[in-house]
Amino acid sequence: METKPFETLLPPNRFHKCDFRFDINVANRAAHNLNGSYELRMQLETVGEKDLAGDNNSVIERRTFSLDATTLQFLSQELDKMIATIPKCQRFR
Repeated sequence: METKPFETLLPPNRFHKCDFRFDINVANRAAHNLNGSYELRMQLETVGEKDLAGDNNSVIERRTFSLDATTLQFLSQELDKMIATIPKCQRFR
């Protein structure tokens, strides 16, 4: 199983004026059945406003879960809809 540390494309202070930040980082990738299909293990992280300002005393919520390719494609489509609906919302890849 391939594992790497979580990385963020942009530093947290890039979002210092945001009320909400939604990060999805790929933790690792593993073949999970005999037909060679893959799953992605993702980490969902919500960061409060104090954390974005550099206050490390606040709680950052993290949850790890797995997505197969179909579910990941659905999530991507839903994020695109959200970005189209909310003018200030941005997506970084």
